[in-house]
Amino acid sequence: MSDVRGNGAGETERVGVIGLGIIGSVWAANYEADGLLAATWNRSAKPQVPRGVAGPAAVARESSVVHVVVSDPAAVDGVLAALEAELTASHLVIQSTTIDPKSSARFAARVEARGASYVEAPFMGSRPAAEQRKTVFLEGGAEGPVARADRVLAHLSGLRRAVGTHSQAAALKLAFNVHVAITMQGICEGLALARQAGLDDRPWHAPDHGGGFVLRDDLAAGLADALAAAPPIVA
Repeated sequence: MSDVRGNGAGETERVGVIGLGIIGSVWAANYEADGLLAATWNRSAKPQVPRGVAGPAAVARESSVVHVVVSDPAAVDGVLAALEAELTASHLVIQSTTIDPKSSARFAARVEARGASYVEAPFMGSRPAAEQRKTVFLEGGAEGPVARADRVLAHLSGLRRAVGTHSQAAALKLAFNVHVAITMQGICEGLALARQAGLDDRPWHAPDHGGGFVLRDDLAAGLADALAAAPPIVA
C-alpha cells in the first residue's frame, strides 16, 4: 500500500478518478498499481474500467480524493453537480481539466461550500509522459490542500509547482497553451513556405548538427499529414 497520508488522521488516501480518456486512464492505472485507486467513472461507457462505479456520486462515496480530468468547463460542471451532495470535510477534489480562471473560482467555491477542499491542478504532458509518471502539474489553492494534493500527485509526476490561487493555476496553464499554439503556428507557416519554395521536409526533422531547427520525426510526420490535407497557409 502507498504511504500517502490524507486529512491529518494518518489514513491512506483512497483516490477516485473521473474521466478515463487518453490521460485519465493512465492515471487510474498508476493509482491502481500503487494501491490508491478506490473508484473510477467515465461519462461514456468503456469496457474493462478499473474499479468502475455507477456515477460521480458513487466515486465520491468510495474516495477521499476525487481527481477530475474531463473535456471542458461544462463537463466539470456536470460532474460536480452529480457528486457535490456527497462531499464532506474529509474530501479533496483535484481538478485537472484545462479550464478558464472564472470557472476555476466558481468550482472551488461550490466544493468549499460543502466543507471539502479543492485544488486546481492543470497539467502538461502527453500519454507517454503519463505512462512514465512524468506529468507536470501546476497546483493552485490553499496551502494545506495543495500539500495534500501534492502527495497524491507525486504518484503521477516528477515535477509539481504550487503557483498561487485556483484561478492563477488555471490562467498559467492557458498561458502555456498560448505559447505552444503560437509555436506550432510558426512551425506550420515555415514548413508551408519551405514547401512552396520547392524544398522537401528533411531539414525540418533530420538531425542537423549545424544547429538548425529540428522537429522530432513523429511530430514532423504529423504536421506534414495535416498540411497535406489543408490549403496552404501562405498564399
